[in-house]
Amino acid sequence: MSLERPGELVEVEWVDSTGHSEWHTPEAATELLTKMECLAAGYLLEDTPEGIVIALGAGALGQRLDSMAIPRAAIVSMTRLSKPRDD
Repeated sequence: MSLERPGELVEVEWVDSTGHSEWHTPEAATELLTKMECLAAGYLLEDTPEGIVIALGAGALGQRLDSMAIPRAAIVSMTRLSKPRDD
């Protein structure tokens, strides 16, 4: 069995929303405006005007592991770490 190379490896810097789920002060709510900066890496499965989809891994039967969609508006930068291999 040969493993399929699902796409390029990329590193994505993006910002996420934050929130409180318990009672809190108005000041604590204002502190939520601080950017929640995130970093993720994986195989680039989709790259559309709306956003991207990356996956942590790929299986021999075409399965994907831990897929994540990131909206284009949340992406700060994306760096390609490798190109797909032609095996």
